[in-house]
Order: sequence, then C-alpha cells, then structure tokens
Amino acid sequence: MITAEQVKQQCRITHDMENELLIHLAAAATSACLAYLNRPVFADDAALQAAIALDASVTEFGMVATKDMTWAMLITAANMYFDREGSNSLPHGAIVLLRQHRK
Repeated sequence: MITAEQVKQQCRITHDMENELLIHLAAAATSACLAYLNRPVFADDAALQAAIALDASVTEFGMVATKDMTWAMLITAANMYFDREGSNSLPHGAIVLLRQHRK
C-alpha cells in the first residue's frame, strides 16, 4: 500500500542505489502493519467493493486504508531501513496510529 518512492522520501534518500531494497521494505512494512490490524484493508473503495462482491463477510471488518495507516506503514519502513538488524515489533508510533483500527 506504500511505494518505494514514498519510503525513499520518508527516509530522505537522494540516490537510487537502494531502490530494490526500498521495494522490499515497502512490502514488508505494509505486511507488518496489516498483520497488526488483523483485518482486511484495501487500497481504495473499488478494491473493498470487489472483495465484498466475492465474500460478503468482508463487510463486517474490511475497510479502506486511511492516511494514518499509510503514515504508520511509512514509520515502520523507515524504522526497518535505519535499524536493519531490527527488532521484532512495530515502532511505537506506528502502533499508536494503528491501534484505533485494530480488530
């Protein structure tokens, strides 16, 4: 749900040498945040509606990603970038932003 370019801007990276890494970080941060949320999250309303059409139970917990979710993903990606040895948990700032949406 976030892009490598967004991660690059978040981390204030001005070169292209790590573009492949940033693609993986964007995917990993998105995955980690979505796992924490424990609910289906979609990029836009069209994707949500398509999922509902396939499985009506998505209506109960599915939602469109919010700006604070995107920000949490960027915080997580930046944390992964700067702390490559990494911890095994989301950064506190990401948890604060995501907690209200968690199921």
